Amino acid sequence: MDMTVVNEAQKLTKLLDDLRLLESQFNSQLNKYAMDTSENDLKERQRNSVLESLTSSIASKKEEVKTQSQVVQNLIAKI
Repeated sequence: MDMTVVNEAQKLTKLLDDLRLLESQFNSQLNKYAMDTSENDLKERQRNSVLESLTSSIASKKEEVKTQSQVVQNLIAKI
């Protein structure tokens, strides 16, 4: 098998692992915030900031996965 395909597939696997980790962190933060019932505007803004940052990271990683998946598919099609 072409090593380029293997290398690109490994990159895709790493991106998918990174995405799973980000989604796990996001879910963990949601659960943490759900348990904290205190009301505080500063805390709420911090929560929103963390969740927005994670959401942005997840969206970015999904785009990377999509692009890398296309690279792998194109390489496989050439074989």
